[in-house]
Amino acid sequence: MRRTVGVSSDSRLPSSDSPAIHAMCGLLLASALVFGYTLAPTLLWGDDAMFQRALATGSLTSHPVWGALARGFALLPCGDFACRANLASAVYGVGAVGFLFLATYAVSGSSRAALGAGAVLGLSHTFWLQAVRAEVYTLHLLFFFGGLWAFLRWRQAISKWFCLFLGLAFWLVGTVNHLLLALAFPGTVWLLFCAVP
Repeated sequence: MRRTVGVSSDSRLPSSDSPAIHAMCGLLLASALVFGYTLAPTLLWGDDAMFQRALATGSLTSHPVWGALARGFALLPCGDFACRANLASAVYGVGAVGFLFLATYAVSGSSRAALGAGAVLGLSHTFWLQAVRAEVYTLHLLFFFGGLWAFLRWRQAISKWFCLFLGLAFWLVGTVNHLLLALAFPGTVWLLFCAVP
């Protein structure tokens, strides 16, 4: 079996000295800078204000995973409370970009393709808009791309059952956060079915 340079032979996971790791780190840093620089500084309106207020009062009943994780950001000693709620979405957005990079790399083995996919997502208007305000969609995509990456790793090396369980855990927790993720399950069943001999 021919070994691809900078890629482990069984899972297309970037090795620590590969250019893909440098590309991913640069992409994550650039995403963090863009989201951080353009982060909404205070209270917003609409759903964003509802999330900010519900987080402040502890009355968030929908999207419980977002609420539980965002409470950690609420304790940070920077900005006002609303800004810290916005920061949570930015951090989740950076994570989603990172997992998309890994999923694309797992499929293609190309750091350029992975870098392009991550950059296009991070700079797309809709995703950027969700990443700089208190919204649940960046966390939703973090769980989606994290699960997709884990499923792709399992598919490339079916003996790695941990990756299958990790992907299921990502998607089950993500479904608790937002039911939209349930729409991805039929495609996942097909992906897993096609991988089994």
